[in-house]
Amino acid sequence: MITILGAGLLGSGFVRALRAKGEDVRVWNRSPHKALAPASIDAQHSGDPAAAVRGASRTHIVVSDDAAVDVVLAAAAPGFAPGALVIDHSTTSTRGALERTAHWRERGVLYRAGPSRADQLRPRIPPSRVRSDEPVPAQDLVRDGADRPPRAVARQPAQARR
Repeated sequence: MITILGAGLLGSGFVRALRAKGEDVRVWNRSPHKALAPASIDAQHSGDPAAAVRGASRTHIVVSDDAAVDVVLAAAAPGFAPGALVIDHSTTSTRGALERTAHWRERGVLYRAGPSRADQLRPRIPPSRVRSDEPVPAQDLVRDGADRPPRAVARQPAQARR
């Protein structure tokens, strides 16, 4: 079971993509009427974030900003099992992501800031990095498909982007 916390435009797209791949999905949203929409594509709805994450193989969080991520993760905390994997696709600050990584590591939860595209939802974290203190690069979190290796993000020099 994969949990999606946040069923807005991006989160509901993640739900559809995961269901299309045959994954079992549970979804929670702060606005319950938005979380009902995934039921039309055979995703489970949960009215409580802690219940939503309980028993999940991984949790994806897709909310608006740092403050929202912190509030939702705090509400979900009672449901996280030791070693739970949380991948954050929200628009957040680097500082917030680093602080959350340390905060949740102390509580036995593996928090990672991740990609925000629905076709990149399969985590691929090398076992040697799961318990590491250093951040995991986004390309290690994503895999486009079971038959393809993870893609590295090409970086262009600043002059080429103008």
